[in-house]
Amino acid sequence: SQYGGCSADRIDELLAPFAERNYEKHLADAQEWIEGEERQKAFARKKTKKDIFDAMQSLEYEINTLFTSNGQTPFTSLGFGLGTNWFEREIQRAILQIRINGLGIEKRTAIFPKLIFTIKRGVNAQPTDPNYDIKQLALECATKRMYPDVLNYDKIV
Repeated sequence: SQYGGCSADRIDELLAPFAERNYEKHLADAQEWIEGEERQKAFARKKTKKDIFDAMQSLEYEINTLFTSNGQTPFTSLGFGLGTNWFEREIQRAILQIRINGLGIEKRTAIFPKLIFTIKRGVNAQPTDPNYDIKQLALECATKRMYPDVLNYDKIV
């Protein structure tokens, strides 16, 4: 499922614990300054969502502005799509939205990192699955940017 070079599979699940720690930090700040548990949680989620987006955008921009000694962009791959908690879903959504938005003023399509979105029954394949909306975003991204590549988990495993 990976193309070689520098690859990270299930990046959404890999980064989620760090996003959760970020949320806890924002929640602690909110508890100090904002009244009401629901308002505190909403604030922490909003700040965490922005931090996730900014971090994933930075990763994409860093990869696409880094060059090897012979002038090539490093071959990188990111696999994702199976995480179902809020943090994992936000990471997935950010990866896809950033790719849809494009790079720079010209809104160029980024070639790297290669995006590999995994579709799995019970996760995102059917309209009743918890991540079906993310799959729809992945398909929108693929139609606009030719990425991500789609991996059918049930056919491989």
